[in-house]
Amino acid sequence: MKWSFSHPEFYLLGGLLQISTLLGLEDLYSDLPIGELHQIMETARQSLSERGQLEQTEDGFLLDGDLLKAIQAIGTSEKVIIAAQDGETRLYHLGVDCLAVQETLPDGRIQISILEGMGAIKQDVMSRYKFTQPQAAPGHDFSVASKVFADIQAMLNDNQPAPARENFLVKNGIPDDEARVWLKSLQQEHGRGSLMIVRRNKDELSKLLELNWLSGNLGSWFIETIHGENGGTLHWEPSTEQEIREKVDSGFGGIVYP
Repeated sequence: MKWSFSHPEFYLLGGLLQISTLLGLEDLYSDLPIGELHQIMETARQSLSERGQLEQTEDGFLLDGDLLKAIQAIGTSEKVIIAAQDGETRLYHLGVDCLAVQETLPDGRIQISILEGMGAIKQDVMSRYKFTQPQAAPGHDFSVASKVFADIQAMLNDNQPAPARENFLVKNGIPDDEARVWLKSLQQEHGRGSLMIVRRNKDELSKLLELNWLSGNLGSWFIETIHGENGGTLHWEPSTEQEIREKVDSGFGGIVYP
């Protein structure tokens, strides 16, 4: 089962089911005048009705049974798996009655589907991750303060000269060779992956697991976030594709469902 909705259509479905927070969906309507919001929602209702996905009745509305289960899972699931690769994010909602998958497509539409069992979710997640190179990045592991990482990202965005960037990293304790390889990988527009598992309690989220990595042309790093003062520290460990996939696999082992 698979469905596709515009942003207003998906927002309307959540509202009809009295879902207060839809994860992964930007709220575009809270500051709109009530009249304009009503018109947008009415257009969305008409569109859903024309496609046969929403039927108005004397007592309210009717939704397809599978679609109803999927939207309810998206709005109420206690655990959510969030898998990202190069900016494309997919949310897996572990609902009581079904496992619903949510993804925003390149055209802005929200795609919803249902998968059967945790095995199908794990297979879908693992298939999304692409590694530029299977080997580990050369050199040794190192740690960098989150603030330093933010600063070097800003230097890259500003196209500051490579020697200035390397000198900045060396001054902050990163060896020459690692700094050079790391900067080349950071400049790539691909190779960034992550897996997060969160628990939802009403509108509050708490992280149960967070895995991050970067796979560049020269190899891959596994990234561990160490929380602390001033934003904490990021520990970068050269890791092979196989080692990273094993960490992801181990993360799934800690999920209890249903």
